[in-house]
Amino acid sequence: MSDWYRWERKDKGDVILLEPWIPETAMENEDKTTPRICVAPSPEEAFAALRNSAPKDISFLVLYKLIDPVPIYRPTREQVPDVHKTNEHWILCPAKFRKIDISGIIGLEVLR
Repeated sequence: MSDWYRWERKDKGDVILLEPWIPETAMENEDKTTPRICVAPSPEEAFAALRNSAPKDISFLVLYKLIDPVPIYRPTREQVPDVHKTNEHWILCPAKFRKIDISGIIGLEVLR
């Protein structure tokens, strides 16, 4: 199983079960009909996928890593126009994630 990450805007606990939903922060021309959990293959790409929806104060963002072996779907450019830049992928079923301590991850200091 490859590694998949997502950022949450608050600490939801050490292990969380997420259900797919339609993000309120979807781009204007992004798919707004498919419930999904947005993930990316690296923490940096997951942050890039936040686009303009990232909060101004990013100090409280929490990184989560997928721990369930679930199918991963790559959206089309019609569904996510900048998918080629962000490498955003979707999970279309419930999935478990574990909170990751980012203090030892090289390169993430630019996000804080």
